[in-house]
Amino acid sequence: MESACLFFDRGTVFRTRRIVTAGVFLLLSTVLSFSQNSNQTIFLDQNGQASINVANLDDCFEDTNAQPCTPSAAEGDDHAIWLSNNTFPGSSTDFLFENGAELLELANGTATITGTLYNTNNPTDRWQVELYLSDKMNWTDWSALGRSYKDERNLAGSDYLDWSYYIMDLTQDSKLTGLSANTGKTLILQHAPANYLYGFQVGNAANNKNAKYGFSGWFTYSWDGVNYHQGDFNLDLANCSPVDVEDCQCEGKMKNFTFTYNGTSGVDVKAFDKDGDLIHTFNNVSDGDDLTVNGFDFKGRLEAKTSIQVVGGTSYEVHTSCSEQIIGNVYGPFTVISYTDGEGNYCSGTQNIPVGNVTVSVDQENFGCDDIGDNTVTITSTDQNGNTCTEQIIVTVIEDILPVIVPLNINVDLDEDGEATVAANEVYTSITDNCSVVSIEVDPMEFDCDDLGDNTVTITATDANGNVATATAIVTVRDVTPPTVVTKILIWEPTGPRYRSYAVFCLKETNSTF
Repeated sequence: MESACLFFDRGTVFRTRRIVTAGVFLLLSTVLSFSQNSNQTIFLDQNGQASINVANLDDCFEDTNAQPCTPSAAEGDDHAIWLSNNTFPGSSTDFLFENGAELLELANGTATITGTLYNTNNPTDRWQVELYLSDKMNWTDWSALGRSYKDERNLAGSDYLDWSYYIMDLTQDSKLTGLSANTGKTLILQHAPANYLYGFQVGNAANNKNAKYGFSGWFTYSWDGVNYHQGDFNLDLANCSPVDVEDCQCEGKMKNFTFTYNGTSGVDVKAFDKDGDLIHTFNNVSDGDDLTVNGFDFKGRLEAKTSIQVVGGTSYEVHTSCSEQIIGNVYGPFTVISYTDGEGNYCSGTQNIPVGNVTVSVDQENFGCDDIGDNTVTITSTDQNGNTCTEQIIVTVIEDILPVIVPLNINVDLDEDGEATVAANEVYTSITDNCSVVSIEVDPMEFDCDDLGDNTVTITATDANGNVATATAIVTVRDVTPPTVVTKILIWEPTGPRYRSYAVFCLKETNSTF
């Protein structure tokens, strides 16, 4: 038989499937896909090679669509934030959040709290809070560092074993920025105690004031940079408590249920009641769409069983009678993610936070000259329970290394006409590139009597990716042709002297006298 279970880790629900056969429990991985912007740009080296640094890639479990929690003062206490020393005239030490405050936890181990605070005695004593947390740990890792937790009212029981523990992010300032009458003031918050014996703790009874799902943490601050005072957060976290199987027990037939479709886009999906009558048709469904099937009886409820199918494909039966837990169940390409029961109770799960350590792999890690430009690469992340997610990123490979020219100085001799020409390959020893060279030009290449002596020639090499390198060589032009003397022969004849014949030779200059 097949049933669903929810796995919990540090206050988060993870959907898996199990099959029980002859008393054997088998854990099947659930494939999840969430996109994020992890595109990479890499540069080829001198050998025409480059690799992705897999360790720097974010795993695709990271929740880019994370829903923030709503922090409020812990029930049973008078503050959300407490400042033990408040210099504002007529104010108390207690502050509450206005609407709109948020706690956002991400799978990369960071969290933020933002919101506007006002004093319980003086509404003009207002601050904007920015709390940045990092290095999320579970109890095993946290306690291994010799650290502990706070439970002043003895409410935690064993819940502290499931809490998340943070420290203040050392890379950015957590602070209170003054508003209204406090405009221009800034209070920098520092982790307390400084030895991190206690952290910012999240979980059931973690608010240190009641047994609700909450948050607490301690800090120091200073008005003058010399004297430091204590402060703390004590919060209930509405809409953040992890879904518990017991909380999702259904009362009466379901009014609706929502599933995610993971399959080929552009299909039609149909839902049928237990008698096979059509309830709803979803046209042109895309991969990743969330679809909701609503009830139709006089109380707005579904029948005891509802079937869903891609038109032309297999029909899958979903128990909508509240006879079993369905959240997280996978029915072919359909995964149930939430429902509303007959009493109007809503239940949903979290599917995109991994269990434990995550390993990341890519289908192509190394790149060369043939990969220049954009390449589509698939990232696969796998958590400790075998749950996986995949995403595609674009790896842009750039080759920006110039060709290497080794010039060669040469001598060239003018011919009998006073001219000389050099070939391009005569003025360099070698030209190399990490990929390939497509053109070589030398200027000038022709010489004459006006160029006797040393001449600078420029060698220009362009590679296949448009990178251009230049170098210079010296071409020494020489005149090695011996001078030719022009002579005239005077022949005397009886009738008088006259030129009988002559021979002419080209001289550049002569001092001869005739």
